[in-house]
Amino acid sequence: SCSGTMAVRLAVHLGAQHVYVIGCDWEHTDSSVFDGQYTWRSHAPKKFTNARRKTLERTCQEVSLTVVGDRRVPYAGVDTIKPGDFLRLINC
Repeated sequence: SCSGTMAVRLAVHLGAQHVYVIGCDWEHTDSSVFDGQYTWRSHAPKKFTNARRKTLERTCQEVSLTVVGDRRVPYAGVDTIKPGDFLRLINC
């Protein structure tokens, strides 16, 4: 697991019916804004794992799960919405 998948599962545990995931870039990069804090490691670990993908795919069988981003994610049952459309949806 990771902080992102734990946050999604926590939202479900707390009763969320629809979860929007903002900033999921597992398929696109292994870089992180926190890489500079992990000076002891020689390389960035893989963000994408099959276990994380399966967690999202299983979660969307329980609740609506939508990733906010410019690129579609290839996870079965997980929806994608563009950032501008998401902002209009929440009236920003």
